[in-house]
Formats: sequence, structure tokens, C-alpha cells
Amino acid sequence: MSRDQFEVVGNALFDRTHAFLKDHPSASYDSYVLLVLLYFIRGVEAMEGPDLQATLRNSRIGINTRVRVIYDVTRYLIKEGY
Repeated sequence: MSRDQFEVVGNALFDRTHAFLKDHPSASYDSYVLLVLLYFIRGVEAMEGPDLQATLRNSRIGINTRVRVIYDVTRYLIKEGY
């Protein structure tokens, strides 16, 4: 993938991230970065699937914690070869 293509994809994934996090004023810079990375790693289809959306929309815990948990689980699964 060329740098130009990478930039286009990155911008599109940031737009998706911003569309979700703009409704969460407490969302940190780290949450934006991690959510964009998750879109790269897991793919749009997985990130917008019912399982991850249920976790992201669980308002019982803060948005930054929700994003961090999904990121940590994803890192673990990659490490374990899933």
C-alpha cells in the first residue's frame, strides 16, 4: 500500500471513529488513536458488528475504558494466534 493510499484509508477510519466518539465528550486522544487502530486491525465489518457495538455502546462504564478493553482483548487474541 502506498503512502497516499494509506493516508486515504486512515482518514476514512478516523472519520468513522470521530462519528462514534463525537457523542462522548470525555473521549480521550488515546481513545481516538486506539479506535482507529482497532478499525485497522479488526476491519470495519468486525468493528461495526453486533458484538463489538454492544461493548462500545455499554454506557455502564466510561468510553475510554470500553475502547481500552477492546484494544487489550484484540492484542491478546493476536498474541495467542486467534
